[in-house]
Amino acid sequence: MCFKSFKSGGFSTVYRANWKSRNEVVVLKSLDDLNEENLNKNLDNILNEWDCHEKCERPEIIENTPQCYVDLMKKCWNEDPSKRPSASEVENIIRNWIYRPSRNEINEELKDNIMEFIKAPIFYNKLADEQHPQACYTSRLHDFTSNELNEILESECLDDCLVNDIELLDIRIDEN
Repeated sequence: MCFKSFKSGGFSTVYRANWKSRNEVVVLKSLDDLNEENLNKNLDNILNEWDCHEKCERPEIIENTPQCYVDLMKKCWNEDPSKRPSASEVENIIRNWIYRPSRNEINEELKDNIMEFIKAPIFYNKLADEQHPQACYTSRLHDFTSNELNEILESECLDDCLVNDIELLDIRIDEN
């Protein structure tokens, strides 16, 4: 496969990719900070991800992931698109795990799922420590032990919300 610049202008460049093994031509549009060398180098990763997608291969599930989350991921990975939950259904499921649901929506399964998230160990596996050369937005870990942040959180009276949520669920948490 080889890439050739096809057309440039504005904020982007259009590349044409010719596969030698197949009679197929694909046109790719990219931002100008990419060059032919970058595109060829990064394309292997893109094609590997696409191959995995076509073969319905899924990434490994990280150890200690709450089972309710694993089950939701597997529903989203269903080969039959009609059996996958919609984006709004996924949003509602996760919202119920994180935020306080209305009283009539709480059942034992939801209580178990919420407690699974509360008790799940927090790991920071494989954090990106290098910025991608083409990244235009970056994120960073925040230090939540700062005095300024603690003062802000304390001024918002968030303690009452947390206590009310746990009491609403009528769940006993061991202090161990």
